[in-house]
Amino acid sequence: ERMLGAPDFGKALYLPETTLEYTSRVEALENGEKLLTASVTNTGKTAALFVRADLPENDHNSVFWQDNYRLILPGETREFKAVLTAGVEPGKLTLRGWNA
Repeated sequence: ERMLGAPDFGKALYLPETTLEYTSRVEALENGEKLLTASVTNTGKTAALFVRADLPENDHNSVFWQDNYRLILPGETREFKAVLTAGVEPGKLTLRGWNA
């Protein structure tokens, strides 16, 4: 039973699938570190929930995301940034979301 005044997120479970596109760039930082910036655009007609960027080929202890698990509205572009430790190459970027 739902509490009085609490939001009902039940409909989020059945959101239609949406599509995402991205571009990325890598910049050199001090001490050999790199900054990866991925610009992610929701090209679909539904909000993309809990979008997470990942570099699955890399050890998670060598990639530090500044912000992840984000909401991206239709037509909106958000930037995901990660610092990669010295000697680490970005590899393939993957995006996942509740409905993306």
